[in-house]
Amino acid sequence: MSDSKETNELDSYGVWVKNPPKTVDSSETSVNSDDAFNFDTDLPDFSDLDVIDEPSDISASDNSGDALSAEDLAGLADTVAYFEGRKAEIEARKEAKRKDAASTKDKLEATLVDLTVPAAANGKLYGAVTSQTVADFLNKNGFDIERKRIEIQGVTIKSVGHYTALIHLYESTNAEVKISVKGQTTDSKAEEVSSKKEAPAEPAETPAEEKAE
Repeated sequence: MSDSKETNELDSYGVWVKNPPKTVDSSETSVNSDDAFNFDTDLPDFSDLDVIDEPSDISASDNSGDALSAEDLAGLADTVAYFEGRKAEIEARKEAKRKDAASTKDKLEATLVDLTVPAAANGKLYGAVTSQTVADFLNKNGFDIERKRIEIQGVTIKSVGHYTALIHLYESTNAEVKISVKGQTTDSKAEEVSSKKEAPAEPAETPAEEKAE
């Protein structure tokens, strides 16, 4: 009695191929040792292969696909020139602002912020002098100073006296402005009104008929 089955074999290229069916005698149960795969003799010899440890150097001439064209180089040069020009323009503006700040500093420090504010006899102000008060005074005298640039020690001034305010102009340029706060008292007017009220009334004249009697 015999059985039929398909077998696969390796060809000369090491690819498994399907052979036509063979008739195998069922009595053949032993395996031929000559057909067994021997790892020592049947493996290919790799000793002759060259192993590359490091990638080979590629010269710039071989990388011609990434090279910039003359048009690209011209465009790049124009871009660099544009930003260099903008840099010079910005630096010129900064230098002009520095000079303007130095000039403004000299003018501010030569200016006295002279304020007269309603106050009590003891020198306490009816209200306070703030950075906005100083800004209004300076702007009325030809300056253009924002309130947020003015720094008063203690935030506000609530008494008559002499003070100093720091004005931030540009970068590290600051100006120290002197402030003189004088009190405008209203006590004299109140005393004048009260004296008029307390003055005695003059006696009324005697009628002419009463004088004749």
